[in-house]
Amino acid sequence: MDNCWDYNDGASEIRMGKALRDGYRQRVLLMTKIDGRDKMTAATQIEKSLRRLQTDQIDLLQFHEVIRPSDPERICGPNGTLEAVLAAKQAGKVCYSGFTGHKSPKIHLTMLHPACARQVTFDAVPMPLNVMDAPYDSFEKKASRSCCHTRSASSGRRTGSKMLIPKRIRRSAGEEQLTVQQGCTCFVQSFFTPLP
Repeated sequence: MDNCWDYNDGASEIRMGKALRDGYRQRVLLMTKIDGRDKMTAATQIEKSLRRLQTDQIDLLQFHEVIRPSDPERICGPNGTLEAVLAAKQAGKVCYSGFTGHKSPKIHLTMLHPACARQVTFDAVPMPLNVMDAPYDSFEKKASRSCCHTRSASSGRRTGSKMLIPKRIRRSAGEEQLTVQQGCTCFVQSFFTPLP
C-alpha cells in the first residue's frame, strides 16, 4: 500500500490509516514517502505519517521525487533527510528505505554516490522502465544495473502496475519478514528475506 505524506494534503494517509484498522495493517506492506530535504522537516513528516497511518512502523519509507540535481546532496549531506530516516530506522519506526524519481538516470546515480560514501544501502529504488525509453535517457541502461550492483533493489514502475505484493507477513519481537513476489510485468528484484 503506497502513499506519500503530502498526497491530497495528507488526507490520503488519513484514509489509508482508517482502512488499515481491524487487523488489515498486519496484512500489507505499508509504504509512504517524504518530501523534506533537511533533517528536521523529514523527522516531522515521518511522525506525521505514523500518526495519520495509525501505525507505529512504516515498512518502506522513500525519499519522494528525487528529481533535482541538488536533491542527493540535500538528502545525504550534513543535516539532510537521510539522518532523520536513519534515526527512525534505529528507533524501529521504519524498516526499509529507498528513493523515487522519474526525471533522469543521472540523478539516480548521483543519489547513490553520497549514500555509498556513508555506507548506506537503499532497499528500494523505483524507477521508470519502458521499452520506448531505450534510445533516449534510459533508466534501464544507465541506472538499473548500478542500483543492483550497490545491492539496492530496483523496481520498474508502470502506470497501473504493482511494485510489490506481499504473500504473507509475520511480526514478532520487532522482527519483520516478508515474502514478496513479482507483480504485473514489472521488473522487480525482491529485497526482503523470504519466510521459510
